[in-house]
Order: sequence, then C-alpha cells, then structure tokens
Amino acid sequence: MSEYIPENMREVKHALIDFEDEGKQVDPDQFIAKTVESLFQVYLDEAEEGHYDTARLVQPDLFQVFDLSNQVIHEERSTAASFVDDFKNDSEKLLMHLGDVAYDVAAQ
Repeated sequence: MSEYIPENMREVKHALIDFEDEGKQVDPDQFIAKTVESLFQVYLDEAEEGHYDTARLVQPDLFQVFDLSNQVIHEERSTAASFVDDFKNDSEKLLMHLGDVAYDVAAQ
C-alpha cells in the first residue's frame, strides 16, 4: 500500500492533527517540505514511467534533480522565499508547476 501524500493545506492540517492524536510531534514546515519533495518525486516517476531521476529539496527554495549517476540535470527555484511558502500560498498552482517541470525533465 502506498503512502498518502497531502496535496493542499487542508489535508496537511488533517495529517498534523492525526500525528498529534498519535502523540507525535511534527514540525509543520518540515512536514510540508517533505510533502512537496515527495509529490515532485511522484510526478517525476510518473513522467519518466519509472524511477530514473531523483528530486531533492537541497535548500528551502531550490530543488535539484539528479540522474542515475548522481549528476544534477535540472534545478528549479521557488517563486516565493521557499517551496513551503509556495505550497502555503497556492498548493494547486505549485503542484501543477512541478508536474510540468517533471514532464520537461523527462523529455530531456
């Protein structure tokens, strides 16, 4: 069974409540950062029809995509101060953009 990944702030808030109910302390911004990174990886795997490249959030405002030889093949900057802020401001717009970037990377 695959892990559920929240796609908007409402779903993030529900996930954070679930963690709290389980007695787990989770930093909201770290959770959102991991969420965005995971979603970008899902989009990349889908675009490439398998896991060939890896997306890493290397700075709050910078994704790097690495190929199988661990070479950077693409960099993507956030439009706000960070991808966390982008997600908080308009998750749908961010995720649509990352989906487009994933397909662009796959087409290289």
